[in-house]
Amino acid sequence: MFPNDDEIRKELVPRVDYRFRTNEAKLFESEGRSGGGRWAPLKRSYWLRKRKLRPGETILRFDGHLERGLAEEGGDHIAEYRNGVLHLGTRDPVAGYAFDGSEHVRKRNPIKHSQEQEREYATVVDGWLKPRFSKWIRGLRSLANRRIPREAARGEL
Repeated sequence: MFPNDDEIRKELVPRVDYRFRTNEAKLFESEGRSGGGRWAPLKRSYWLRKRKLRPGETILRFDGHLERGLAEEGGDHIAEYRNGVLHLGTRDPVAGYAFDGSEHVRKRNPIKHSQEQEREYATVVDGWLKPRFSKWIRGLRSLANRRIPREAARGEL
Protein backbone atom coordinates (compact mmCIF):
# COMPACT_ATOMS: atom_id res chain seq x y z
CA MET A 1 0.00 0.00 0.00
CA PHE A 2 1.96 3.02 1.29
CA PRO A 3 5.51 2.97 -0.16
CA ASN A 4 8.18 1.80 2.25
CA ASP A 5 11.83 2.85 2.31
CA ASP A 6 12.97 -0.20 0.30
CA GLU A 7 10.47 0.55 -2.48
CA ILE A 8 11.57 4.17 -2.53
CA ARG A 9 15.26 3.15 -2.72
CA LYS A 10 14.75 0.52 -5.43
CA GLU A 11 12.09 2.20 -7.58
CA LEU A 12 11.94 5.96 -7.04
CA VAL A 13 15.55 6.91 -6.31
CA PRO A 14 16.89 5.54 -9.63
CA ARG A 15 14.22 7.47 -11.57
CA VAL A 16 14.93 10.79 -9.87
CA ASP A 17 18.67 10.16 -10.02
CA TYR A 18 18.53 9.56 -13.77
CA ARG A 19 16.89 12.99 -14.25
CA PHE A 20 19.43 14.55 -11.86
CA ARG A 21 22.41 13.10 -13.74
CA THR A 22 20.92 14.12 -17.08
CA ASN A 23 20.46 17.69 -15.82
CA GLU A 24 23.99 17.73 -14.40
CA ALA A 25 25.42 16.72 -17.78
CA LYS A 26 23.47 19.62 -19.34
CA LEU A 27 24.80 22.02 -16.67
CA PHE A 28 28.40 21.09 -17.40
CA GLU A 29 27.85 21.24 -21.15
CA SER A 30 26.28 24.71 -20.90
CA GLU A 31 28.55 25.96 -18.07
CA GLY A 32 25.54 26.51 -15.85
CA ARG A 33 23.19 28.14 -18.37
CA SER A 34 20.74 25.21 -18.38
CA GLY A 35 20.25 25.87 -14.65
CA GLY A 36 19.23 29.46 -15.17
CA GLY A 37 22.51 31.35 -15.21
CA ARG A 38 26.05 30.97 -16.49
CA TRP A 39 28.66 30.02 -13.92
CA ALA A 40 30.93 32.86 -12.80
CA PRO A 41 34.07 33.24 -14.91
CA LEU A 42 37.39 31.99 -13.60
CA LYS A 43 39.48 34.36 -11.49
CA ARG A 44 42.48 35.55 -13.46
CA SER A 45 45.01 33.87 -11.16
CA TYR A 46 43.28 30.50 -11.49
CA TRP A 47 42.66 30.95 -15.21
CA LEU A 48 46.42 31.47 -15.78
CA ARG A 49 47.26 28.38 -13.74
CA LYS A 50 44.59 26.25 -15.38
CA ARG A 51 45.59 27.38 -18.86
CA LYS A 52 49.07 25.96 -18.25
CA LEU A 53 47.99 22.76 -16.49
CA ARG A 54 44.81 21.91 -18.41
CA PRO A 55 44.60 23.87 -21.65
CA GLY A 56 41.12 23.91 -23.14
CA GLU A 57 39.30 22.81 -19.98
CA THR A 58 36.28 24.93 -19.12
CA ILE A 59 34.78 26.12 -15.83
CA LEU A 60 34.44 23.40 -13.14
CA ARG A 61 36.38 21.00 -15.34
CA PHE A 62 39.94 20.17 -14.43
CA ASP A 63 40.33 16.41 -14.56
CA GLY A 64 36.65 15.52 -15.13
CA HIS A 65 36.28 14.02 -11.67
CA LEU A 66 33.69 16.52 -10.39
CA GLU A 67 31.59 16.23 -13.54
CA ARG A 68 31.67 12.42 -13.43
CA GLY A 69 30.74 12.48 -9.74
CA LEU A 70 27.63 14.53 -10.51
CA ALA A 71 26.60 13.36 -13.98
CA GLU A 72 27.56 9.67 -14.08
CA GLU A 73 26.39 6.69 -12.07
CA GLY A 74 28.98 5.04 -9.83
CA GLY A 75 32.30 6.41 -8.59
CA ASP A 76 31.82 9.37 -6.26
CA HIS A 77 28.20 9.90 -7.31
CA ILE A 78 25.64 9.85 -4.48
CA ALA A 79 22.05 8.69 -4.92
CA GLU A 80 20.85 7.60 -1.49
CA TYR A 81 17.62 7.66 0.48
CA ARG A 82 18.26 7.87 4.24
CA ASN A 83 16.01 8.92 7.11
CA GLY A 84 13.29 10.13 4.76
CA VAL A 85 15.65 12.33 2.71
CA LEU A 86 16.90 11.81 -0.85
CA HIS A 87 20.59 12.69 -1.19
CA LEU A 88 21.91 13.37 -4.71
CA GLY A 89 25.37 14.70 -5.48
CA THR A 90 29.01 13.69 -5.20
CA ARG A 91 31.55 12.78 -2.56
CA ASP A 92 34.25 14.59 -4.55
CA PRO A 93 35.85 17.15 -2.18
CA VAL A 94 36.30 19.56 -5.10
CA ALA A 95 32.54 20.17 -4.89
CA GLY A 96 33.19 22.02 -1.63
CA TYR A 97 35.47 24.50 -3.40
CA ALA A 98 32.79 25.04 -6.05
CA PHE A 99 30.13 25.78 -3.41
CA ASP A 100 32.25 27.78 -0.99
CA GLY A 101 34.84 29.35 -3.27
CA SER A 102 38.39 30.09 -2.15
CA GLU A 103 41.14 32.62 -2.63
CA HIS A 104 41.60 31.52 -6.25
CA VAL A 105 38.19 30.02 -7.07
CA ARG A 106 34.90 31.90 -7.37
CA LYS A 107 31.83 30.50 -5.70
CA ARG A 108 29.66 28.41 -8.07
CA ASN A 109 26.76 26.06 -7.59
CA PRO A 110 27.28 23.00 -9.80
CA ILE A 111 23.84 21.63 -8.94
CA LYS A 112 21.69 24.74 -9.43
CA HIS A 113 18.77 23.55 -11.51
CA SER A 114 16.12 25.63 -13.26
CA GLN A 115 12.48 25.69 -12.17
CA GLU A 116 11.68 23.58 -15.23
CA GLN A 117 14.24 20.97 -14.14
CA GLU A 118 12.83 21.01 -10.60
CA ARG A 119 9.35 20.44 -12.06
CA GLU A 120 10.76 17.40 -13.90
CA TYR A 121 11.76 15.92 -10.53
CA ALA A 122 8.32 16.66 -9.10
CA THR A 123 6.69 15.00 -12.12
CA VAL A 124 8.80 11.88 -11.65
CA VAL A 125 7.96 11.69 -7.94
CA ASP A 126 4.29 12.48 -8.56
CA GLY A 127 4.03 9.84 -11.29
CA TRP A 128 5.53 7.24 -8.99
CA LEU A 129 3.53 8.18 -5.87
CA LYS A 130 0.05 8.77 -7.33
CA PRO A 131 -0.80 5.14 -8.11
CA ARG A 132 0.48 4.05 -4.69
CA PHE A 133 -1.52 6.69 -2.83
CA SER A 134 -4.60 5.89 -4.90
CA LYS A 135 -4.29 2.24 -3.87
CA TRP A 136 -3.78 3.27 -0.23
CA ILE A 137 -6.83 5.58 -0.31
CA ARG A 138 -8.95 2.85 -1.91
CA GLY A 139 -7.89 0.56 0.93
CA LEU A 140 -8.94 3.14 3.53
CA ARG A 141 -12.30 3.61 1.81
CA SER A 142 -12.79 -0.12 1.76
CA LEU A 143 -12.19 -0.29 5.51
CA ALA A 144 -14.55 2.63 6.13
CA ASN A 145 -17.29 1.05 4.03
CA ARG A 146 -17.25 -2.28 5.84
CA ARG A 147 -20.25 -2.77 8.05
CA ILE A 148 -19.61 -3.05 11.75
CA PRO A 149 -21.28 -6.12 13.23
CA ARG A 150 -24.38 -5.26 15.28
CA GLU A 151 -22.91 -6.84 18.38
CA ALA A 152 -19.84 -4.60 18.19
CA ALA A 153 -22.01 -1.54 17.61
CA ARG A 154 -23.99 -2.33 20.77
CA GLY A 155 -20.82 -3.10 22.73
CA GLU A 156 -21.80 -6.78 23.19
CA LEU A 157 -18.51 -8.30 21.96
